[in-house]
Amino acid sequence: MPSTTLAIDAADLTKRYGSTVTVDGLSLSVPEGTVYGFLGPNGAGKTTTMRMLTGLSEPTSGTASVADAPVTDRDALRGRIGCMPEEPPLYEQATAFEQLEYVGGLRGLSAAAVRDRPSDLFDALGLDAVPSASPALLRSAAALVVVLGGVLAALSGYQLTLDRVRDYGLP
Repeated sequence: MPSTTLAIDAADLTKRYGSTVTVDGLSLSVPEGTVYGFLGPNGAGKTTTMRMLTGLSEPTSGTASVADAPVTDRDALRGRIGCMPEEPPLYEQATAFEQLEYVGGLRGLSAAAVRDRPSDLFDALGLDAVPSASPALLRSAAALVVVLGGVLAALSGYQLTLDRVRDYGLP
């Protein structure tokens, strides 16, 4: 039986940049445990919607909550959601393991959790052979999995958003 608890609840979300409307009155309800995607051509507002739902861009009007946190409250969203942007940041000077440690630390994980979780994530994501490699030197899909691992390391079982998932080259 599907969950009645909502992972995402949005009503009349609108985003304007000057006179240009990029998202116009979007309303949606996504139950917990649902895989949900935004499909559409370039310029349809998919990335703008995701930026609003992750707290990276404030809606011009309307309301939304993700994991029971208002999208306008970035502190409440932290630790409940993770986002892997279209152009994920990779630090050439850091190893894949250091990348995960850094992202976990930014998200408030304790030093012990930051040390322990990346190892588990490398194993779970099939990257156990590359923790000392630079993500920037890994082939594209593996580098993105490192970034995904950093997002997962910081989450406490809540939401994850992926932008342009087809572009990642993952199966």
